[in-house]
Amino acid sequence: GLIADSALLHEHGVTKSMHLTAAPLRFPHNIIVYLVRGTVANAKVIAEHIRFQLSRKLRNDYHICVVPRHTPVVQRVLEEEGVWLDRVRIGEIDLGLVPMEDDLLSMEMGNLYRDCEVLGDRSGLFYVAKSLMRLQLIYGLIPLVRGKGDHAKQVSEMLDMLRHEMKGEAEDDVASPPMIDELILVDRATDMVTPMLTPRTYEGLIDELFFLENGVAAIPGSVVLEAQGKFASREDRDIRVKVPMSSVNDELFKRLRDLGLPSCK
Repeated sequence: GLIADSALLHEHGVTKSMHLTAAPLRFPHNIIVYLVRGTVANAKVIAEHIRFQLSRKLRNDYHICVVPRHTPVVQRVLEEEGVWLDRVRIGEIDLGLVPMEDDLLSMEMGNLYRDCEVLGDRSGLFYVAKSLMRLQLIYGLIPLVRGKGDHAKQVSEMLDMLRHEMKGEAEDDVASPPMIDELILVDRATDMVTPMLTPRTYEGLIDELFFLENGVAAIPGSVVLEAQGKFASREDRDIRVKVPMSSVNDELFKRLRDLGLPSCK
């Protein structure tokens, strides 16, 4: 994974990890931990998991870790579904900026623009400002902040507020002199055309064809088998194999990642 690999999780007692799906959990475990966004849809899936476990007379402890912040949504849904138990615990994990590559940090909040513009929920902008403030605690206060767009302005104002709150508390922990000269905030609303264009780089085309998410691409099984010189049946076309795409542990991907398609031959 992006945060910890399976070997490290196993060392700390994790016997199985999987993506959150509507399929019931059919394996017995005393402790089940969920790492999820605090959405209604995710809460309902967890509620169904708990209900299924209860139907099998299994008494498990459930720990729900909400990213990036615990809100009343998850608990309210569990209460409405009748599965809010003493053995259910809800906490929060503020991951902030996740290192996707050596030169790329991401908060993996793909629905942020929709939340702001369609749902009117701008709480995600505060998480952006908070993560940038945490970055400055490590690399020093950025002396110059530029931005374009209403949301960029709001993030900049939140940064100023967080800086003001920090004065006298953690100033001694801030790196000096700053290692970042300038911060540029660009609002998605200022450029709605670019996401509609067909990418021409190797990594961009992989994302366009196979959907690259969290550093992993879902490649059709037939493509993987043919690349290995094996026979691929029709059924293999419908199977999706998750293939890590990272320049950290893939030297070929590192060389091809930003190249245009003609240069990849």
